[in-house]
Amino acid sequence: MTFAALIGIVLLLLAHLQLSSADCGGSRPIALCCMGLGPYYSNENVWGSVCGYYPSDDNILIGGRCIPMPSTGCPTGSIGTCCAGTWPGYCALGTDCGGNPSSTPTSGTPSSSTSPSPPTSPTTTTTPTSPATPSPLPSGWILASACAQDSSSRVLVNDVTTILSDNTPSACAAHCSATNYYYAGIEYGDECHCGTGIVSGADTPLDPSQCSMACAGDALETCGGSWAIQLYQYQGQAPTETLPKGWVPVTPCAVDTAERDINGDLVTTLSNNTPVTCIEYCAAAGFDYAGVEYGDECHCGTGTTIRQIAPASDCSMPCAGDAALTCGGPWRIQIYSSEPQDTV
Repeated sequence: MTFAALIGIVLLLLAHLQLSSADCGGSRPIALCCMGLGPYYSNENVWGSVCGYYPSDDNILIGGRCIPMPSTGCPTGSIGTCCAGTWPGYCALGTDCGGNPSSTPTSGTPSSSTSPSPPTSPTTTTTPTSPATPSPLPSGWILASACAQDSSSRVLVNDVTTILSDNTPSACAAHCSATNYYYAGIEYGDECHCGTGIVSGADTPLDPSQCSMACAGDALETCGGSWAIQLYQYQGQAPTETLPKGWVPVTPCAVDTAERDINGDLVTTLSNNTPVTCIEYCAAAGFDYAGVEYGDECHCGTGTTIRQIAPASDCSMPCAGDAALTCGGPWRIQIYSSEPQDTV
């Protein structure tokens, strides 16, 4: 080999090193950028360009250098979430970071007949796994709305919001059951909403695609979206109290006013308020009528002047003494009496 030929080879190698340390694309020929590393592959779902014989070689161009990709699988989410901020690559549900692109790769045209040829070994394909079956809801719970519009005034009556790191439909329903609420809603991935009912007419249906945010506790399940909530309802037997002997309900819910529905109304705030504790309090004070209102209010009197019956759903505020029971609502009262009553 002549000295001139040797110098030519050295210059060619130096040119290759310089090109391979630069970014592919732009004015630089793709074939030169990937020279000695195999054909060029690109896909819109791949952050960068692959220099390697096949995409399954898991070599990707980062900062001009072709380096191996990790083989760890995507633990969460959809395209872009698994590899975002770490390793570039195509991420779909169940695939490996840097797995095969979704479209057929195209190779660049070699710069000369001496460019390397692809090997004959078969290409390995990563098959995405199917989504997991959603975890079953606790016994007695059913889906009330696949996706509904929420707002700052909240779609659930007496909404109590908790951030759950393990949030899923079943986890939220179980949480609401444990805190004596019989309506549940999941929103924005990690929000669990518990309530005593659904505000009438407030649950405007949305397209289910708007409730597609991955659950904090299981990325293969959906937990609502931004101001989009999935609602669940308990249809089992809700707890009730046995009223003291001789006492009966007068009305499950009435509209109270400043004139008061209970005659001679004596209002007391009870921290342990329930229908029974209020009845016992009124009976001990010599009253024949009792009413519970606004959660902790106990009203005692000698009769009733009921001006307007309200829907039972209006009396859905949890009792101060037992959140599983209802004690009226804002200007809504449940009334009981020890005197014989006509049906109201």
